[in-house]
Amino acid sequence: MNSTVSILIPTYNRLDALIDALDSVYEQTILPNEIIIGDDSTNDLTEKYIENLQQTSKIPIYYFHNKPSLKQMRNVDSLFKKAKSDYIMLLHDDDMLLPKCIELLKKPLDEIPEVIASFGNQILTTDGGEVIEGSEKINSAFFRTPERSGIVDGFMAGAVSMFPNDCYLVRRDDALAVGYLDNEGRAGNGIDFYFGYSLGKLRKPFYYVNELTAKYRLSNESIRITSDSGYTSVKILFEDCKDSMSPEIEQSIKNKIANAITIAVRKKDKKNASKWLFSKYYRNKLVTPRGIKRLLLVVNPF
Repeated sequence: MNSTVSILIPTYNRLDALIDALDSVYEQTILPNEIIIGDDSTNDLTEKYIENLQQTSKIPIYYFHNKPSLKQMRNVDSLFKKAKSDYIMLLHDDDMLLPKCIELLKKPLDEIPEVIASFGNQILTTDGGEVIEGSEKINSAFFRTPERSGIVDGFMAGAVSMFPNDCYLVRRDDALAVGYLDNEGRAGNGIDFYFGYSLGKLRKPFYYVNELTAKYRLSNESIRITSDSGYTSVKILFEDCKDSMSPEIEQSIKNKIANAITIAVRKKDKKNASKWLFSKYYRNKLVTPRGIKRLLLVVNPF
């Protein structure tokens, strides 16, 4: 099938990491049809680098320097709208694709018309890009396990963050139908989770490829975003799924709720922090040292 792929890269003052991300695209066994970069950088270093790269690139590169900055949500949404291909892949500037990523994720979309998104497993790297030994085990915490390989329920995959923050492949028309905007004011800084959750609410199937497809860089920024996504996901799942919690959603809440309580306190969201603290998902931990510390934080927030 002659389907086409767009790689979308939002970036901000991280040229060294962006170069690693771009190198990982050039190393693909199936190259994309275009790379589109939305640059929120406050300097011109990335612009100058890309201008030179465009002269020799075997993949067309379309570059946009956003002045003023669009910020992540609007930047990515603008990239969605600029893409011309059948499928799009969001690649954050600090992450990297493994060489067969596009090949592995494109196949189910080509072969199964009802599937709207595909994704695989991730490994973690240090901020310097070195792979963290044994980090592939993190996938099981997000329900990416061998027995789930193949078609999965899209709503479940989005709700429990089985669908990752990036390095997935999604049909462009479905991505545009959802958009990367938070028109309801629910996502906060957890927009990556919110997009996957909203895509899942289309109630169309996703496809999980049980192979390593990407590297997720553990930087201070990525850790913060992951924490915010955990807070956002717990908040939304409590609001939307309180009457129909699947075992996977309940387990996902249990996995995230301790950190979500801490983030809620930092955000001065005492109502949710209290609700979650005494919910069935956390109350058995109240007598632990960390449970007592969180209780004191909720009672006397800093």
